[in-house]
Amino acid sequence: MKEKITFIGLGKMGSAIAEQLIKAGFSLTVYNRTFAKTKQLVAMGAQAEASIESAVRDADILFTSVFDDAALISVTEEILKHLKQGAIHVSTSTILPQTASMLAKQHADNGCFYVAAPVFGVPKSVRAKTATTICAGNENAIDTVMPLFNAYSGVIENLGEGAREANILKICINYSLITALELISELYVLQKKAGWKQKLFKKH
Repeated sequence: MKEKITFIGLGKMGSAIAEQLIKAGFSLTVYNRTFAKTKQLVAMGAQAEASIESAVRDADILFTSVFDDAALISVTEEILKHLKQGAIHVSTSTILPQTASMLAKQHADNGCFYVAAPVFGVPKSVRAKTATTICAGNENAIDTVMPLFNAYSGVIENLGEGAREANILKICINYSLITALELISELYVLQKKAGWKQKLFKKH
């Protein structure tokens, strides 16, 4: 792939995705507010930059993996000052649908593309290429970044043009899992109070 790729946000999930991209043979520029977190990736062949400006000004494809809506809004504000027209910003963060819509519009106004691509899985599944990527955004932009998704995903669900759709589905999946875990916990409490033997509960 000839495009220049930058990755911002090297927490546990971001680092795992960046590692997989490097292992797949992609040249990667990385930036993290805590510079020490770039060292392992640099040892794998990445190039580290000391500022967002230097990291993104020549990027054709930019990945971000940050904690929440506020962090993504803040870093995007800085990114859009330097991102060239036609560049693609892929966000792997789980954020509110309305935030995704707002960011998509901001990118469009700046002549760039925003692709929502939250990941369903944990760093271990990313490294095993069994994670699921749920993506939405401009069709051509998604086609361009699909080889990168394949580097760390076992399943890729493309939900079409509306960036918010990917975040809606991710939130629904997360809520379903939380609800299921809460139900299981309540059932264990119920069987314990009723004096039901745990082995029998597990059997059923």
